[in-house]
Amino acid sequence: MTPAFPLSTERLTLRRAEVTDTAFIVELVNDPGWLEYIGDRGIHTTAAALTYIEDKLWAAEAQHGYAMGILTRRDSGQPVGAAGFLRRDFLPHPDIGYALLTAHAGQGYATEICHALMAQGRSQFGFSAVLGLTSAHNTRSLAVLRKIGLTYLRTEQLPGWSDPSVIYST
Repeated sequence: MTPAFPLSTERLTLRRAEVTDTAFIVELVNDPGWLEYIGDRGIHTTAAALTYIEDKLWAAEAQHGYAMGILTRRDSGQPVGAAGFLRRDFLPHPDIGYALLTAHAGQGYATEICHALMAQGRSQFGFSAVLGLTSAHNTRSLAVLRKIGLTYLRTEQLPGWSDPSVIYST
């Protein structure tokens, strides 16, 4: 199986999460944008972040061959967010995920990496369809999903989320 990481674009590199990313994970999952649109995952310490990396990210990669990774700027290596594919038991297809620190939002990073991920999903993983999920009031995320070629499918209450999710599909 060809590894999912690294994946590079003109400005970004998506790489596998490492043990040294724990402080960044804590920062990202407690960023105001993450908390508003994704929710509190209870990751407030580097120990909890390490458990998240091992039990969620690495486990997904081992099981499916793909997972969320750490998104960095190519010019500096600075982490700016996370992106990748997720496989959820309650969905029929993988979904594309992305989250940026608020300080790096609005610079086109999500669209740039998601275009690369969509190409990877088709060519490397052979995805027949990709879903995109977000909340109805996350206008930036809705715009990204449309820019990468996904179209509105339905709005549905998904397990584990407090508000209904808007679901887009290829």
